[in-house]
Amino acid sequence: MRIYLVLFSLVLSTCDVRAEDPAGMLSRFIGVWRTSGETKPAKWSPESAKFTVQESTQSVLKGKFILGHEHSQPDGRKSLWLMTHDAQSKSYPFWMFDSTGLLGGEWELKWDVANSTARGRATDTPPGWTSGGTNRFTDRETNIVDYWMKDETGALLMDFHSEKKRQPEADGDAILAEWSRSKVAADRPNELDVLDAFVGTWDAVTVSRPAEWTPKETRMTSVVTRQWILNVRFLLDNSSHADGQESLALFGYDPQGREYRTWWFNSEGHRNSSRGKWNPGTRTLSFEAQLEQGLVSRSTVRLISPDKHEWNFKVTDATRKVFYDSTITVTKRTSEEATAK
Repeated sequence: MRIYLVLFSLVLSTCDVRAEDPAGMLSRFIGVWRTSGETKPAKWSPESAKFTVQESTQSVLKGKFILGHEHSQPDGRKSLWLMTHDAQSKSYPFWMFDSTGLLGGEWELKWDVANSTARGRATDTPPGWTSGGTNRFTDRETNIVDYWMKDETGALLMDFHSEKKRQPEADGDAILAEWSRSKVAADRPNELDVLDAFVGTWDAVTVSRPAEWTPKETRMTSVVTRQWILNVRFLLDNSSHADGQESLALFGYDPQGREYRTWWFNSEGHRNSSRGKWNPGTRTLSFEAQLEQGLVSRSTVRLISPDKHEWNFKVTDATRKVFYDSTITVTKRTSEEATAK
């Protein structure tokens, strides 16, 4: 959505992320890989088990992020992950989504130049949990991976070791084709049915009203394509904007929190996430995100008809001062229009 592009380009501090990568770590992950590994006995996997993973990882959003697609056997799990470089913290934030319902699991990696190793830990686990992981590149063709996690009692939740070997680039298309095949998960939350209304190709017009960050009214057009991925657990949004920028977003539902979740990333290197609720009476999703410097973003999307919905966004501070205020009108293209354009 163009609103996010404008909004988070204006939010400074930690939201201002750039993927300049002086150590060149991100490029080491790009490519086609085959992984052979073993899970060690732990709470989440009581018995040792071997697994293989086919992976295709590429640079996206004008080089600001890398995007990985993984398909593992024998469990058939599919995963999607993103990673970028945060110049301010000199770290590499990482987000993981999968077909079992993993909702944007977050890790933060640091690059150890001397040992060609990325060392990381989970950053979104419950209080008291500990974790650790390494990606050790013995050469450009090999990545030795070890990860573990414990709960607040010290009980081992997961522990696995694997070796990734680079494969021919020509194998990437077959991996992506297999990854793209999707079937509805048996335990998929029914609440995700609400998001069916957003599937398709859409034309969006954003009108930003005068506010602290936008003294004059502005207008922007975008093209938005949304589709189900990861066994129909996540809605993937790819948007291109008239100014040349691009964005990627995922929508999901958290059964434990009983809330909708969104994650957003763009080609200027920005990212954000929000949480929301569905009101069936008004056919409206309402989201809220806590920003830096005490600012709060509140947004709603109302389903007007099967072919039209409207987003409203506003960013305010504790005094209700308005920093950003906009409306996005989104109209669905017909199948013929989507194919033609």
